[in-house]
Amino acid sequence: THSPLLPKDTNLEKQFRGMLTIPSVCSHLAQPALSLPDSMVVTGLACGPAEPTLERERAFAVRTPNNGHVVSGKIDRATIWSRHGKPIAAEIVDFKTDFLGVSPDEHTRAIDAKIHLYSPQMEHYRMAVASRLNIDPTHITTTLLFVETGMAVRTLSLSTIST
Repeated sequence: THSPLLPKDTNLEKQFRGMLTIPSVCSHLAQPALSLPDSMVVTGLACGPAEPTLERERAFAVRTPNNGHVVSGKIDRATIWSRHGKPIAAEIVDFKTDFLGVSPDEHTRAIDAKIHLYSPQMEHYRMAVASRLNIDPTHITTTLLFVETGMAVRTLSLSTIST
């Protein structure tokens, strides 16, 4: 049956449904676990139970520290983990529909270019979540999920990159 949320382009709907069969896309759309993910444990947080809160299309506005400009937007998906009612960590996922090329070389070059292009955006997301929830920014992971291929790429904090 046709989804009322998609245009009547059967090829587009077929592509969308195909993306939903990719395991990494499915895992990023699933309900979050009731324990802190391993990616958060490596940031220095203790493993174990944590209460997840899932946010979708969360609007934000943040002032950049370097020039004071206000940046606003919407975060596609953020999972906030709390313990005893206090947020301690977050995982931000941004869904991307970019075409990444056909050949492996094109794919590799495209991924590198997209990481470079989107890293500032992901850093703004990290700053906004850290500020709003008073979470240490090192306890916030950011991931670009290229839904056409299912490739998930973790982005680093720009302060990490520049040091």
